[in-house]
Amino acid sequence: MKNTLTRYSEMLSHLQNELSFIGLAFNLDKSAVLIPNKANCADDCVPGLKPTRSGVVIAGSPIGPDKFISEFIKIKIADVRSKLPASESLQLSPLARHTAS
Repeated sequence: MKNTLTRYSEMLSHLQNELSFIGLAFNLDKSAVLIPNKANCADDCVPGLKPTRSGVVIAGSPIGPDKFISEFIKIKIADVRSKLPASESLQLSPLARHTAS
């Protein structure tokens, strides 16, 4: 019986092959595989993909352990808070004032 990582590697190769038929490509430089902390996996356990245990961000959403998600949210909140003083100095255009009331 094949292990999960072997099946995953084979699936990735199959996906790359199928995408090529329709002119698409899987960008491995922007790809990673999230490995659970308890998993016994070396850095090259899934050929072609960077393994990470900390977490990944997909379409702006953090995925991974609670600690990773909490840190991601703290950074985003700090970023928004740092921009608030600048936004308070902006004046609304007449159209924006009309739609805001």
